[in-house]
Amino acid sequence: MTPLRLVDELNRLVDVLTLENFELRDAMTENPELRMPVITYANHNYCLLVKLKGYPLNKPSLAVIGELRKRDGSAMGISGSMHCLGYDNGNTLICYGNTWRPDTHLIDLYYKGKLWLDCYDAHLKTGHTIDYYLKHA
Repeated sequence: MTPLRLVDELNRLVDVLTLENFELRDAMTENPELRMPVITYANHNYCLLVKLKGYPLNKPSLAVIGELRKRDGSAMGISGSMHCLGYDNGNTLICYGNTWRPDTHLIDLYYKGKLWLDCYDAHLKTGHTIDYYLKHA
């Protein structure tokens, strides 16, 4: 990520989130990552983790910090109906689409993660899969 792109991304994040509400670690290294707390409509707190290796040319991973469980208590695992790619170092990987464009911004990943988390909260309440709320593109 170039310094100019980094400044642009940070400005976009600050437009929506305050500086206290996200943390960019190791920005100009090979393994930068972004942490963004999310409060869902159900008033639950989560934290998104975006691993930015190769960003913006490569699609970053999007995860929720922690191993989320299904309503029945079972592991989320790899599941198309739950839009989940399994776990990475104890974090739940979210599937947020198959295509990637280098002009996609980090704030877009925040919104995709928040949408997934709102659907996850609905799953915990109703038992419906995330696919019931959020169809594959």
